[in-house]
Amino acid sequence: MVRWTRPSDYRPVMSLLQQARPGVQQFEGNVLIDEVEGAVVGVVVFILGKPDTLIRVLSVTPAPEASETAGALLNAVRLLAEAHGSLTIEGTIPPEWKDVLLLAERAGAELIDCVRARVPVGR
Repeated sequence: MVRWTRPSDYRPVMSLLQQARPGVQQFEGNVLIDEVEGAVVGVVVFILGKPDTLIRVLSVTPAPEASETAGALLNAVRLLAEAHGSLTIEGTIPPEWKDVLLLAERAGAELIDCVRARVPVGR
């Protein structure tokens, strides 16, 4: 279930963020998590903006459902960005995340240097 983060989520969220960006101590932006059976399995930090919403970091636990988790988080950001009036969502996707790159391409992303993605909102 994707939801906004709460103060009690701090430790699992920081653990996932440090997995994506070692040494991170703090982050700025809106934070959504994906939770399964009470465990935080994914986190996305983003900034809603006009014309672009920026995804600062996306991190999911290594599991067979990782691409589904990433997809659910990205879809939630897309819905929020659309409601906010953003025209695109931008972010960087690690090249080894082939499933996420494929999801971005399916969403109509313009891939720049194979890792920078710009996805139109409202499709």
